[in-house]
Amino acid sequence: MGIYGPGPKLKENFEKICDCTVEFVNAGDSALLLQKIKILEKTKIDFVIGFDQLSLKEAEGEISWQPLLLDHPNWAPEIPKVESEFFAPYDWSPLTFIYRKQEVSPQSSFFDFLKKSELTKGISLQDPRLSTPGQQFLLWAEYLKRGSAEEFWSLMRPLVHSYSSSWSNSYGLFQRKKAKVTFSYLTSPIYHWKVDQDRNYQPLVFSEGHPYQVEYFAIPKKCTACNLAQRFGRFLLEPNSQKIIAESNFMLPVVNDVVLADDFSKLPKVKLIPLHQVEAFVESKNKIVEHWKKLNRVK
Repeated sequence: MGIYGPGPKLKENFEKICDCTVEFVNAGDSALLLQKIKILEKTKIDFVIGFDQLSLKEAEGEISWQPLLLDHPNWAPEIPKVESEFFAPYDWSPLTFIYRKQEVSPQSSFFDFLKKSELTKGISLQDPRLSTPGQQFLLWAEYLKRGSAEEFWSLMRPLVHSYSSSWSNSYGLFQRKKAKVTFSYLTSPIYHWKVDQDRNYQPLVFSEGHPYQVEYFAIPKKCTACNLAQRFGRFLLEPNSQKIIAESNFMLPVVNDVVLADDFSKLPKVKLIPLHQVEAFVESKNKIVEHWKKLNRVK
């Protein structure tokens, strides 16, 4: 959330009520966020946006945070959020494969979909060492695998076009038609429906279930404008701010009573991976990433 997307409008709205100036520092992909915070720690960062549920444990263990002072948000009941006094969600979305209707025919089963001959070298993914969506795909693989990881990746390997360093790079390959399918957010087609007026972009829904990403904010313990940071956190959870985030970031709100554009109601409902599966992945994440690296012969 920086100079693009919802950032400018949120900055404008908050500065009208705070008698302050909001400055953004872009940390890149959220998988690199923790390292960037450590580098910039002496600059007195007041507010951090972009952790997801796969990185919270690591973030809490390596950096000290202020307890959040929220006004009992009216959380949307469908949010599978992590309970924490230091981290609060601000948007979320399930993840899946995104495709164009004229290029690929959908299937209701993940493994039936993998059998499609047109998918050879056709799926763009993200590198889980650098990208949190890449880690989410590894979580999905761990959940879906019917036998060993070796068997799962023997099916996937012929279909993978590339592993990009970020979500934006992998999605760019898909948009430029270098890949027929990409791993992305269930909400990503809304961008094409709204901006491009192109409804050929669609999400795939699989009966087996889907991973999801919940994005969180936090306040470092070494903050200087701590009271303003607390106000900004509460501001992000107001319905109007949530509407701006959802419709500019193309994600789902985390609180009730947010009136969204009609396109959001056209998204399919999906089954989510159970929370215990997410927790098990977090405990073994580094080991699973290393195993993926060996199985896919990635340098």
